[in-house]
Amino acid sequence: MAALRWLVSLVRWSVWLAVGIAGLWGLSGCGSVPSDQSPHGAAAAQVAQAKGRADASATPEVQTEAIPITIAEVVRRPIAAYLQGTATLESPAQVQVLTKTAGLAMRVAVEEGTHVEQGQLLVQLDDHEARLALERAHIQLAEAELAYKSLVHLDQKEAKLELRRAQLTATEAQELYRKSLTMERRGLASQQEVEAARTKKAIADVAVQQAQVRLQYKTTDDARFRYERAQTELKEAQLRLRDTTITAPITGVISERQVVPGQFVNTSGPLLTIVNTTRLLARTFLPENVSSQVQVGQPAHLDVEALPARTFPARVQLISPVVDAQSGTFKVTLEVLQPTAELKPGMFVTAFITVAQHDNALVIPKRALTLDSPEPTVYRLRDGRVYRAALSLGFTDGEQVEVTSGLTAGDQVVVMGQDNLLDGTAVQVVENHPLDHRSTTRN
Repeated sequence: MAALRWLVSLVRWSVWLAVGIAGLWGLSGCGSVPSDQSPHGAAAAQVAQAKGRADASATPEVQTEAIPITIAEVVRRPIAAYLQGTATLESPAQVQVLTKTAGLAMRVAVEEGTHVEQGQLLVQLDDHEARLALERAHIQLAEAELAYKSLVHLDQKEAKLELRRAQLTATEAQELYRKSLTMERRGLASQQEVEAARTKKAIADVAVQQAQVRLQYKTTDDARFRYERAQTELKEAQLRLRDTTITAPITGVISERQVVPGQFVNTSGPLLTIVNTTRLLARTFLPENVSSQVQVGQPAHLDVEALPARTFPARVQLISPVVDAQSGTFKVTLEVLQPTAELKPGMFVTAFITVAQHDNALVIPKRALTLDSPEPTVYRLRDGRVYRAALSLGFTDGEQVEVTSGLTAGDQVVVMGQDNLLDGTAVQVVENHPLDHRSTTRN
């Protein structure tokens, strides 16, 4: 509507100008005299020219209409300076689900786009062979356990009898040694006989200790090994059966399905891909000369190419300690704060890392700046006319720019129609554009 009104005013001004030019051309044409006319005709022509000049002097002067413009008001608001980079969104938790055992896929419980919780059933493989193997392992374990425990029981009985024999032998040796000492005191036994009795007693004591150890640890090694092997085989059979039921390792969304019911899958074959979209990262690369301006925890925001009307808050999570020698850049990892369902891994984004902020800056639209001056200038509206104002600029934030000098809050500047303006040009305001508030909601 504003453009239409401006066009109508321009046409009206053009019509007035055309009418004036046509009148002057007509008057000039009436005053021209051909060279072959008589002196009386020339005199008559002179009279007509004089009359035409008089009529022309009596014609009112053409008035130029005010030029239509669009304005915006200079306001105070926060504005920030940013480091800018590009990236694609990615999930730190993206898992490809593989099968641990070969088998026929009997059931696929999910589709692409399905939200799954950790531990939820994804694929069920044919488990008949695994169940038979488990039953066989149970039977083998029972047999090995019975044989082992029976042999251990018999072996322990034998060890107890051996211990009893050793104890009796030790008792006899003790008594013989005591008697030999008595007889030595009475002169009925030699020193050699006493020493022999002492040695026999010591040997009997050692035999008792050995029998006690054998009673404690005596087992049949072969039976024990078979029993332990059967226990291991049972655990393996249980694991193979469990591997036929494939569940979600993480909570997320199925992004790719590579198996269908009835398909035979090999060991380590890919089945599904799960992506956790509740946490998203953006990895961008910045030039090395700004490395001192970036810190972990620094606020940032992302502009998403597929969602141009929105920005998403983020923060610096990681900063690479290494600069790439070839590109002269270093990697910065941004974490998206509270990502919504609209954001998806793989989306192209532009990252803005906040390095400074002015909370009460004078701000104008960037389009208010004129293009015909090497220095930043705008046209300021005063009493129906516009006047050029030279500016000093500060931060630039998207379509907004900070003014550090040259304007005051509440001033009105031209944002559309300033191409044909001069100092003091009369203007007509056809629309008043408020400053875009988008930049104040980014962080």
